[in-house]
Amino acid sequence: MTPAEFLAAADRTQLSAKSRMMAYQVLVEGVPSKRVSAAYGVTHGRVTQVVNRVLADAPPKRGPAHWKRVSVRVPPEDAATILRIEARALAALSS
Repeated sequence: MTPAEFLAAADRTQLSAKSRMMAYQVLVEGVPSKRVSAAYGVTHGRVTQVVNRVLADAPPKRGPAHWKRVSVRVPPEDAATILRIEARALAALSS
């Protein structure tokens, strides 16, 4: 999630500043939720709740409704390939 996407979603919630920061670290910075929970002295479940709250208010991603959203961690060179596949598929929709 980009910082702009995060802010747009988080602004639709009533999360505290602390909860927003926890969610930001997980969703934007990619910090593991277990590490965030330890750093903030909260349970892993609480971090998961906060992250899910922001995700619930995030606008839908690009593409048709029947497309599946997949989130994976891959090396940068593989990420570029995956992004090219997405771009080709989106371009095919508009042609």
